[in-house]
Amino acid sequence: MGDYGNLTVILPTLNEGANIASLLDFLIAGYPGIHVLVVDDASTDSTARTVKSKAGKNLKLIERRGKRGLTASIIDGIKAAQTPFVIVMDSDFQHPPEKIPEIYKLLRDGSDLAIACREEVKGWPAHRRLISWGASFLADARLSICGCPKVSDILSGYFGAKREWALKSIASNTKRFEPQGYKFLFDLLKGVKPGSVKISEAGYVFGGRKAGNSKIGPGHMLRFLHSLFI
Repeated sequence: MGDYGNLTVILPTLNEGANIASLLDFLIAGYPGIHVLVVDDASTDSTARTVKSKAGKNLKLIERRGKRGLTASIIDGIKAAQTPFVIVMDSDFQHPPEKIPEIYKLLRDGSDLAIACREEVKGWPAHRRLISWGASFLADARLSICGCPKVSDILSGYFGAKREWALKSIASNTKRFEPQGYKFLFDLLKGVKPGSVKISEAGYVFGGRKAGNSKIGPGHMLRFLHSLFI
């Protein structure tokens, strides 16, 4: 698959200055024609400055101010993209960019939503695994109760979608999104009816961060709990 001109990779960032340059170089050099959209949540480090130094026709930066949040950043990125397909991923290399061709192919082959599902997680302590298991259990239960589609890794932050399908799904279920939350995929699927979407999955190994620290804190967990009820 030699041309990626119909794909935008959306990178929501918050203080990823230690990682962003390497990832941008990898994407631009490795995937000809690819579009990259960095949606920065008012980073206080070098993130925005680094992106601006590399910005061009296929690399854009959106700087968000005021009320911020990961889910809101993703929504802004999908709205701003100009290509038929989008992929959302983190900038810390826990989401391997080498999986992009597989996800892109699934979308080109007809999937509305292509999810990169964690088959193995490296480096997590026991309490982090327990929290993830509990959150996944609650999210799966919420989808089951409302009769929504279920997937292998509902808390995945690495996925692709047909942009027009994603925009319609967001517009028809705006109140189901927790803007300052961090599990956009879960919020997206809460409003989707079974049989109305073609979903495919691609497995991957979730590794350790290349650099920097996790941004997840108690506030994110509380917002996730809130999102179970909206």
